[in-house]
Amino acid sequence: MNIRIAFLYIAILCSCTNTEKEGESKNISPQHNEICLTKSLPELIANDHKDALSAELDTMELTYMAYACDCPSWVQLNEHDQNTGLKTGLAADSSYYIEPADTSLLIDDRLRIAGNTIRFIGRKYMNMRIPDNAEFTDPEPPAGIVLRYYSYQVLRPYKTGE
Repeated sequence: MNIRIAFLYIAILCSCTNTEKEGESKNISPQHNEICLTKSLPELIANDHKDALSAELDTMELTYMAYACDCPSWVQLNEHDQNTGLKTGLAADSSYYIEPADTSLLIDDRLRIAGNTIRFIGRKYMNMRIPDNAEFTDPEPPAGIVLRYYSYQVLRPYKTGE
């Protein structure tokens, strides 16, 4: 029995070692203040041919809110009141869905914790919609403002979910 416990302990320790080669990065979520940009910003914007995107490039600081619904979960800090929630109520016109312009920019689920703030550079769709490739439990989630982002920077990791 002691041999099994020792073997299990050794197996756990060995699985926690860093197996990445120098120069190879498998980081799935950036550290605090690290900018996540996998391709050049001008290249991503120039190659983004999605219909109905605003021509204006926005830089937005959004904070994740853990609502108990399949609804837009990102709000701007100036639209949010810690005591009462959103000043305008929990409405699709005051919160955002996010959508990466490239799959390499997907935000790790461990950063989707209430209070985490991320700065996004992207463009909004001109009409309310559901983000592409989003997963919902509700078969008909509400349409909302979608920010299609080209880069992001973690500003305030309130928690990391680890």
